[in-house]
Amino acid sequence: PHMSVFDNVAFGLKMRGVPAEDRKRLVLSASKTMEIEHLLDASPVRSAVASGSGSPWPAPSSAIRACSSSTNRFPTWTRSYAS
Repeated sequence: PHMSVFDNVAFGLKMRGVPAEDRKRLVLSASKTMEIEHLLDASPVRSAVASGSGSPWPAPSSAIRACSSSTNRFPTWTRSYAS
């Protein structure tokens, strides 16, 4: 809770020894892909309270579901657009 969203996203890269410039570039790229760049300066707790969820992590999307059987060692995932 003491780190910003940016720091939380970059934490794994920092632990792997990725240089700061590369971490920043990768986090910004990922945040644009996920459309969360406006949240990077916020703390996870504030982000959760602002969204009204009470949890700093988003709920799993019902739009993504497995389309393979549970016995398949390599399940495939597809996006379902029926909501």
